[in-house]
Amino acid sequence: MDNPHPAKEGASLIIEVVGTMFATADAITLPISVYYSRDAPMTIISPNAVLRQYKLQYHGYQKWVSSDTRTGSLRFLSREGFEDVTYSLRSSNDLWFHDQKFPPPCATPDPDAGDLPSLQVYRLSNAALYELWHQRLGHQGQNVMKNIHK
Repeated sequence: MDNPHPAKEGASLIIEVVGTMFATADAITLPISVYYSRDAPMTIISPNAVLRQYKLQYHGYQKWVSSDTRTGSLRFLSREGFEDVTYSLRSSNDLWFHDQKFPPPCATPDPDAGDLPSLQVYRLSNAALYELWHQRLGHQGQNVMKNIHK
């Protein structure tokens, strides 16, 4: 990650628009609900949120990572009649990213152009930070998360 913007201590994000991002892997495109705030320069998508949105198609996910190569994959496990979908991952600053190229708004993508922007995360909301630590600590319960700093 190059030159991340520092998070504002105690800042809140006001969601202004609910939109859709199209995440593509393995020739499967999932329209994922995303929330826009002008104070958040990038988008964080939780695998748990994707599972909640697609609970009829997917029942779980597997995350495989290599600390040596800092690469991995996130695989959504499908229910009968659907296909698994796997996203490639890379690590930066102890966070995991899926580099999917997106066209600029209202533009027709040119596959030969090669200059489409990619997603990056620069700061986290308090809720996203909690979720991140919840997962890093092995999905501890709320009581452990509330008292872990003691």
